[in-house]
Amino acid sequence: MIGRIPRPARLLVAAMVTLCLMPCIGFSVFGLLASREPGSNGLYFMVLYMILLLVIFGAIALVWWLAVRRFTYEDPGHCTGCGYRIEGLQGGACPECGRPFAID
Repeated sequence: MIGRIPRPARLLVAAMVTLCLMPCIGFSVFGLLASREPGSNGLYFMVLYMILLLVIFGAIALVWWLAVRRFTYEDPGHCTGCGYRIEGLQGGACPECGRPFAID
């Protein structure tokens, strides 16, 4: 399903998700720094903020991986590399991605 979304749209969504999660990263870094102040339960909060940072960075990495990942297409009449419609072409290589294909 994600492979059917055009790549520029996936990149735009990844950029928007990253921008939305940036304040959470700032909050986590601020909380990590504030957890070292005297009088706070430093170790407990430091571990929680580090876990939160890892989860946020993991979510951002996953979104970008899905955005830039190349998907294989199984539809007949379409290029298996990029999904470009190759029906009616005379063979050779896909004009979109350059992947060679055979005529059936």
